Amino acid sequence: MATPLEQLELMKQLKDNFDGYGGAPPAAPVLELAKELVGLIEKVRSLSKPFEGMYVTPGRDGSVLIEWDDDEYSHELDVNQDGSIGLLHVEKASGVMTEREFQPSPFSITPGLLTELFEPVAA
Repeated sequence: MATPLEQLELMKQLKDNFDGYGGAPPAAPVLELAKELVGLIEKVRSLSKPFEGMYVTPGRDGSVLIEWDDDEYSHELDVNQDGSIGLLHVEKASGVMTEREFQPSPFSITPGLLTELFEPVAA
């Protein structure tokens, strides 16, 4: 099976209506930001507790969804066409969901995003 970074690279080949329902493929800046985030997540997670597999999926609206689990949480990160990033953490034991939306300047990562991304899993 292809790694998440390889899957993101393959998404460059997607065409309009790639899913048969009018799906728009992710644009190059979305894919590049998603690659940076996948690489960062993999590096940070390798320094602490191991995490289960990471999955990447193209969204119908040109976004990219990144999903991964660790012992305590399930995580979803949406990289959107406008450069915004949606983040969802679900605590496995309680089912409590924490959602955040980041509106960085186009395709840049803000320090608040990085803190939010790793705060629940670093504890």
